Amino acid sequence: VKMAKIDELFQEDWKWELNDNPEFASQAGQFDIVHTVHLQNVSPAAYGRRSIHSKDMVAKVDAILQEEGKVLTPQQMIFAKLFRSIHSELAKSIDEFPLYLIPVNSTGVGCTAYSFSESVEWLRFESIGDFELYLKKLHAFHTQVDETIECMREGIRRGYVAAADTVVHVEAQLNEIIDGDLSCLKSPLDTESALAL
Repeated sequence: VKMAKIDELFQEDWKWELNDNPEFASQAGQFDIVHTVHLQNVSPAAYGRRSIHSKDMVAKVDAILQEEGKVLTPQQMIFAKLFRSIHSELAKSIDEFPLYLIPVNSTGVGCTAYSFSESVEWLRFESIGDFELYLKKLHAFHTQVDETIECMREGIRRGYVAAADTVVHVEAQLNEIIDGDLSCLKSPLDTESALAL
């Protein structure tokens, strides 16, 4: 049975999302796909590409609705409208409200160090390959930090800086990470699974 164009578009977007966001791929249980070896690119240029992708998805779903809207099932129509709304809002948020240029705050939301440690919980640790993947992610982390700094510099250049109240605890939080033993990052290597391999 030939897949409907709208379902093909959903599949296209799903694959793009997994490739663009390896952390999400792991969270979604997609452990065996090759692109999970990377970390998400969080540079300003990468956000620009995400905006372009979302606008492309909006254009494609609009074309499908115009050509085949009358033959879509009620469920497909609902999903198509939700899909369009999501991508329209994503592009708008990147273009008009670039919060990615203010990536550090006291809540930890969006802060690279906190996001990375949280993503460790989504990984699978059952085989040698899983642990090799984890080590590659550890080695790639500095690149994501550099991209975060690039966002902050671009934010300063464009006049987007965090309000003082939202970063009042950042220094203490970073010192806590620096002075800590990084147990959350070491713990996967101390598990019975790791010792048994």
